Amino acid sequence: MTDIRPAAAGIVWLALCTTAWAQPATSKPAAADDLRAMYATSQDVAEGKRLAQESCARCHGANGVSATAGIPHIAGQRAAYLHLQLRAYKQGGRPQSPMSGAVGFLSEDGLLKVAAYYASLDPPQRVATKAPPPRPDPLQAGKSAAAACGGCHGSAGVTSIPGTPSLVGLDPSYFAAAMAGYKTGARKSDVMAGFAAGLSDAEFNNLGLFYATQKPAKAPTKAPARPPPRSAEAATARRG
Repeated sequence: MTDIRPAAAGIVWLALCTTAWAQPATSKPAAADDLRAMYATSQDVAEGKRLAQESCARCHGANGVSATAGIPHIAGQRAAYLHLQLRAYKQGGRPQSPMSGAVGFLSEDGLLKVAAYYASLDPPQRVATKAPPPRPDPLQAGKSAAAACGGCHGSAGVTSIPGTPSLVGLDPSYFAAAMAGYKTGARKSDVMAGFAAGLSDAEFNNLGLFYATQKPAKAPTKAPARPPPRSAEAATARRG
């Protein structure tokens, strides 16, 4: 008697393969839970808009563009990413925050639809911002401030007034510390205290930098005049 089991098994295998080949090709694979938002319908998006206006618009804006510093724009963000983040807030996967309360009442289906809605929006456009004003050049600023000092200390920090120090070549940090001393009263000078009172620490530094970069020179202080020679008659009268 011939054993027909191997042949029967082969027929069954062939039938299974034929059935599999005959299955129509699907237009897209079944989406996993974390990708469902990518396949949301227009009805899902419309419902997501309604939910977003109730729970998200106060912070993120109805159009997904935040007007509050520190609150991110979410318009045009990837749907799957938004869905995962909303779910994390709802499930406690992120630290407790206002977001936790905002999404706490939404169902899993609601989270998906809100994500789909914001993903359907156009991303925010770049906003033109004004460039900050250029920072002043410290050396030029020091030169400008030194104009008020030239009457006593010379235009380049070389004085011609006896008893008044030249400032050219001083170490900038020493100069700034000395000026701060006049401002606080640690150094005593009514003139210098009045001048220093109107300047900031940055201006002290600028002045010190200016004087430190000037060409060193000796102070052109004139020697005191000699007394006139005494006449012979005056000398005789004094001796007499």
